[in-house]
Amino acid sequence: MKVKHAGILCILFIHMIASAQVWKENKSAVLSGKKDAFRASVGPLVGSRVNFQTGKAEKVIDLSCFQDSVFDYSRNSANQWYLSGKFFYIRNAHHETTGERHQIGAGTVWVNSYQSLYSYDTYGNLLSTLIQTWKNGVWVDSTSHNTAYANSKPLTDVFQNWVSTTWNNQYRYVNVFDPNGNETSSLLQNWINGSWVNARIINYLFDGIYHQTSQLVQDWNGSNWVNSENYIFTYDTNNRKTSQMFQFWNGSNWLNLDLFSYTWNSNNSLATQLYMLWNGTTWTFERLNILSYVASNNTNNLEQHLVNGIWKDQFQWTNVYDSNGNELSSTYETRDSSGSAWNIRQNNTFTYCDNKCRASSLYMKADSTGLLQKTDSSTTFCNALVTGFKSWKMGDNQMILY
Repeated sequence: MKVKHAGILCILFIHMIASAQVWKENKSAVLSGKKDAFRASVGPLVGSRVNFQTGKAEKVIDLSCFQDSVFDYSRNSANQWYLSGKFFYIRNAHHETTGERHQIGAGTVWVNSYQSLYSYDTYGNLLSTLIQTWKNGVWVDSTSHNTAYANSKPLTDVFQNWVSTTWNNQYRYVNVFDPNGNETSSLLQNWINGSWVNARIINYLFDGIYHQTSQLVQDWNGSNWVNSENYIFTYDTNNRKTSQMFQFWNGSNWLNLDLFSYTWNSNNSLATQLYMLWNGTTWTFERLNILSYVASNNTNNLEQHLVNGIWKDQFQWTNVYDSNGNELSSTYETRDSSGSAWNIRQNNTFTYCDNKCRASSLYMKADSTGLLQKTDSSTTFCNALVTGFKSWKMGDNQMILY
């Protein structure tokens, strides 16, 4: 349960699920400079990436959905959608993503932008990530990330930048695990003047049944470790987390900052999440999330804020799923000024191939007048050649579409 500051993250479990298009949508918007974009994809967003919260390697693989090409769409000055970028992937016989390439352009002219190359050990652990950019007609090394394992546990993660003709160390994580496989510490070090220099360490404590009970963050002042942040977790007899408290170090004492309290229903699904702030002497209620579950695992997450001692509706997120558990839509709504009606602020819709593999994603947001922006229909690319593109097989369960 490794977290950043709870007040910053504003952890909303179901809301995060609703927003689980993860990194590629965000990356696409950053690369293209377009905030108003949607993506049609073949298969799920499968690949390897670095977690933006922890800086550590993660691997996402769906063994049943191999084809994975992603097509970026953006709006032109006439408010029309056009194909502006595309990703395609290479996988090995173990369904691991070994290559990912991004191209930008329009029409029939495409220009390489960057690519990521991955390698794995025999256990499927990600060993290396090499990112290259396209310059003057050739691929040029940019950054790399290399991980060393013991018993499939990442002991070190080293990040480097390519400068002129050599790799330069930037920073690394050194991780320690107990005999039960729990990570007990993660040390961040920066490369300074030819040596690794301590920067920050996170220490994790567990109880006798492997619940993480605390997370202590300390910073290096040049000679000693100095307390910085502390997280404390509690659980009920059914092994469900019941609270998460954040404290910060003021130089001599731990001071409370915020607290999340959780309740669960009889199906072991999260029922409520209460967020509180410390006023110096006691906890004060700030917001409450009430989660409800209906047919086909559809979910609703209602957020209320305490205003003058009265809980008032503020936001809600609704997620709809099909009978196979695929998310069909997610909707974000806000209460109007009168508090009597809901206004849709964002609506996302999805389609699937073979009842399980994400085929298209369409994201719509309300404009300044409150109306959802109208868009062209996204095209679904499922197990078929796409006009103007090439496709070929490289072996069992290996395919490139571009």
